[in-house]
Amino acid sequence: MVACDTAERQHTAGLIERIDRTGPALDAVFHAAGTNQVLPLDELTLAGLAEVAAAKAAGAANLHELTAERELTAFVLFSSGAAIWGSGQQAGYAAANAFLDGLAEHRRGRGLAAASVSWGLWGGGGMGQGEGGDRLQRLGLREMAPERAIESLAGIVDRPNATGTLTVADLDWARFAPVFTLHRPSALIGDLPEVRQALDADASARDGQDGPAHGTAQGGALGQQLHGLTPADQERMLTELIRAEAAAVLGHSSADEVEADRAFKDLGFDSLTAVELRNRLNTATGMKLPATLVFDYPTPELLADHVRTVMSPDEGTGSPSIINEIEQLQSALSAVAGDCELRDDVTRLLRGMLSNWIGTQRADEPASTDIEFQSATPDEVFSFLDQELGLPRSTPQTN
Repeated sequence: MVACDTAERQHTAGLIERIDRTGPALDAVFHAAGTNQVLPLDELTLAGLAEVAAAKAAGAANLHELTAERELTAFVLFSSGAAIWGSGQQAGYAAANAFLDGLAEHRRGRGLAAASVSWGLWGGGGMGQGEGGDRLQRLGLREMAPERAIESLAGIVDRPNATGTLTVADLDWARFAPVFTLHRPSALIGDLPEVRQALDADASARDGQDGPAHGTAQGGALGQQLHGLTPADQERMLTELIRAEAAAVLGHSSADEVEADRAFKDLGFDSLTAVELRNRLNTATGMKLPATLVFDYPTPELLADHVRTVMSPDEGTGSPSIINEIEQLQSALSAVAGDCELRDDVTRLLRGMLSNWIGTQRADEPASTDIEFQSATPDEVFSFLDQELGLPRSTPQTN
C-alpha cells in the first residue's frame, strides 16, 4: 500500500512511475475513492463542490490521462446511485459521480477499457454508515453484503464487452418506487416489472382512499375519541396528532418543533418524509390517505381540517364526496402530463368548468353589505362592525 492523493496529478504520476520501476507491470486500475458531503443545494459553494469532487472527479481524470496510452485489462470507476436517481443534500457528490459515468463512456468511445459501477448501499462500514446510511435504508436501499457486491464486480470485470455504465443495488421497490414517483411518473424505473408491481400494490391500497377511520384498531379508537366532540375540538385533536407524527418523522423529540400553521415544506419535509408521514397517519386514523397529502394540504392545520371532514362525512353537506372526486381527478391528471395534445384539451375543459363554477357562485351570493371604508365616517364604520359581529350599537370615541 502506498499513500497518495490521486487528486494531485504530480502525486499520481509519481505513483505510476514507482509501479513501473518496481513492478509488477500496471494491468488494471480500480478507482474507489470518495468523500461524503451532506449539504443543501442552496448552501453549496464553489469551494465545497471542489472539495467533494476532488477525490472522485480529479482523481479519475488524472488516472485516465496518465494511463490512456497503456493496454489495461480493466479501468473500473466506483460511482454511486446518487448519479443515477439523485440523492437529497448531496448535489456535489451526485455531480462528481455523474462525471465518472461520463468518463467511462468517453474511454469506451476511444476503445479503452472502462466500467463505471453506480453502487447502492454497501454494508460492512464505510460511507454508507451513520445518519446518511439510515436515511438511504428508509428510502428503500438495502445494505449489500460486501462479498455479494464483490461477486457482482467480478462479473462486470469478466465481461469486457458489457456496457460501460452499470448500477448494482439492492432495492426494496415497495418503499423506493412510491417515493421516487411521488410527483411524476419515472422514465428511469417505470418499465421495470418490480416497479410496476410495487406501484400497482400502492395504488390498490389507496382504492377508496380517504374513507372513514375504521380500518385499524388504532383508527377505530381515534374515531371513538372524536365522536361527540365539537368540530373545533375534533380539529384541535387531529392537529395535535398530525404535529406529533410529523415530529416523529422529522426526528424531533417534541411536537413543539412542528408549528400548526407552518408549511410542511418549511418544516423540512421532502418526498421520503411525506410518504412516511402518510403511512403513520394511515395507521393512526385507519384511512387510506394519498402520499401527496403534505403538498395537497400544506400545513398541519389544513391537513387536520381535511382529515376531520372525511372522518365525519355525516356532519357535512355532501361536499366531502365532491372533494374526494376532485382529488381523484387530480391524480388522474398526473397520468396525462406527458401528452401535450390531450393536456391542451383537458386544460380547455377545466377552464370552462371553473368559469361556470365561479359564475354560479357569484350569482348565488347575497347582495353585498360592504361599505367603502375609505370614504366612510367613523360612525358608519362602527355601525358596520356592530352589524357584522352582532353587537349592541356602540358609539365611536373621539379625542
